[in-house]
Amino acid sequence: MDRLPTPGNRRYHQARADLPGVFDHIVTDRRGADTDHGDLVSMLLTAHDSDSGPADQRLTDAEIIDQIITFFLVGTETSATALAWALHLLAQHPEIEKRLHAEVDAVLGGRPATHADLPRLELTGRVITETLRLWPPAWFFTRTCTADTRLGRHTVPAGTTLLYSPYLLHRQADLYPDPDRFDPDRWTTGQPRREAFIPFGAGPRKCIGDRFATIVSTLALATITTRWRLEPLPGTRVRPTVSGPALNPKGLRMRATARTTRPA
Repeated sequence: MDRLPTPGNRRYHQARADLPGVFDHIVTDRRGADTDHGDLVSMLLTAHDSDSGPADQRLTDAEIIDQIITFFLVGTETSATALAWALHLLAQHPEIEKRLHAEVDAVLGGRPATHADLPRLELTGRVITETLRLWPPAWFFTRTCTADTRLGRHTVPAGTTLLYSPYLLHRQADLYPDPDRFDPDRWTTGQPRREAFIPFGAGPRKCIGDRFATIVSTLALATITTRWRLEPLPGTRVRPTVSGPALNPKGLRMRATARTTRPA
């Protein structure tokens, strides 16, 4: 269907064709200026690829553009979807929301959150982790078996495509007590088990932006909640809906009310 020359498809394919050129212009300008701006583009321009040999370990422009596009996409729909679910869950659990407001008020006092605030935003981080457990934006992944193997009782030939779902795995009672309950405090005892918590996939093909997305979402949630309280509009009925690759909260409509922060 995406090959049909509909207006939407034409706009999408044109934007997709234009995007590398936009980033190519940015990279070319940065190389010419030879100035470290302390951002992602500067980091990529000065990065070295140890696999390219001693002759030239710098990333090529094409490699840098590929990396930028990856981070650009990671930082939009999936992160926004996780934030939407987090705000919805907080509105459904006022006791946790109250504790979160107390934390962000004490740490931020109404100002935007920064990376330096992360160690003190403990509950905020746990809210994001628990949101990713219950409502992972990427609700299923695929992997291709590269060699004949066995998976439990099943023989899996090489070349087989396997599908697995973080959404289903994260709700197994043998892995998480009371798995359908929103409980950020379940993470106070430590980090989630590697094999039981996979909102970003796992293994060599794990999402390159996992840590980036978690940090951005935590900082965004803290900044929003120290300034605003969000509550659902009357009659709101939220249900999960697959939109593209993401599991979105369809029907989510919330009212934002400015808060008066009380720093501790």
